[in-house]
Amino acid sequence: MFEMDKHVGDLHSMIVDRELEIIQSLLEEILVHSEVMMKSCEVCAELDVLLSLAQTSRMNGYVRPEMVEENIIDIVQGRHPLHELILDAFVANDARLLGGAGLGASPEYPYGSESDWNSVLLCTGANACGKSVYMKQIALIQIMAQVGCFVPAESATLGLVDKIFTRVSTRETVSKAQSAFMIDLNQVSLALRNCTARSLIVLDEFGKGTLSSDGAGLFCGVLKHLLHRGSQCPKVLVATHFHDVFTDDIFDVENWPISFCHMQVMFTSDAPTDAPTTTNGSESGYTTSQTGAGRHVHQGPVKEKITYLYRVAEGLSLNSHAAQCAANFGIPMPIVERAQHISNLISAHEVQQLLDEDMTEEEQADLKDAEAICKRFLEWDLDNREGFEVKAKLSWVLGMEDDV
Repeated sequence: MFEMDKHVGDLHSMIVDRELEIIQSLLEEILVHSEVMMKSCEVCAELDVLLSLAQTSRMNGYVRPEMVEENIIDIVQGRHPLHELILDAFVANDARLLGGAGLGASPEYPYGSESDWNSVLLCTGANACGKSVYMKQIALIQIMAQVGCFVPAESATLGLVDKIFTRVSTRETVSKAQSAFMIDLNQVSLALRNCTARSLIVLDEFGKGTLSSDGAGLFCGVLKHLLHRGSQCPKVLVATHFHDVFTDDIFDVENWPISFCHMQVMFTSDAPTDAPTTTNGSESGYTTSQTGAGRHVHQGPVKEKITYLYRVAEGLSLNSHAAQCAANFGIPMPIVERAQHISNLISAHEVQQLLDEDMTEEEQADLKDAEAICKRFLEWDLDNREGFEVKAKLSWVLGMEDDV
């Protein structure tokens, strides 16, 4: 071996050098055709994408969308392209939006009808009823159409969208020194500063990360700002549980250019309830009670079972049915009933009853006596002092004498 190394040298380094020479010569031969090869790769990649879109469209029953010049979204029986793959049956829903139809604007309504065409579509309903999926599917259908794919719907007439802004889910991370609410505000701020009449904004429960009154105020302020843009108002999809803004007439439900919808639910119970209800539609067991034009509220006991129909209907739903939702997802019934009791007291402005629950019978009796004394004192006409003595009157007020 020593003699071979002396006469031949290190074979390994010679092999490596030869490999480098071969690779270099190969590169020189290939680089001459690099432009043709890159174009071939691009054509193959585009063909692969088109074949994938075609195969997916055929397998899932997608249809060709009609792209128009008008600034509209008109979807008939649309579906979520991903969510429907994990369900046995997906409930399809319609959607209709018109950009530039804010306050004071005079847009050209397609098809000669303006009753269903607004720039803002506001969706309400119970927790976990499918509001987020409904809004996401509209945005996804718009994206799929603009990349050249068929869409999951019976038909779709769509105008071009220049930007899509979302406030859908908040993802916190230690890499950002921001709270969840600050992240939401940044997303909405970006949308307000950059949106146009051709944009699409998706706001899913914006304002829920702070005090309910402050969140409701920000929610109303954002919508009013967008509507006051008039002909520059973008297309907006909104879901919210801030029902007070509708019951307190903060929003002009009748006159503002907003389309209101809600996700239908069905209530079933082993025993009939005493609360008055009216049947809406032909669904057995689907009950609502009317609280105004286009507003739906169901007031039922917690023991009723809620079934989500995932179907969009016109009008507002002013109840989130959080108690029934909590019971369905395994929260112990005593906790759910207690939560419903407190919620009812808050709605009736009778929160003071919670303070009375920890009082003994003797303390409650003393409280009633004190209330009676206050009422008698308020009934005392201090300006009219004729016919009685002050000490005697005070004795009557304090309950020390039956009469004066």
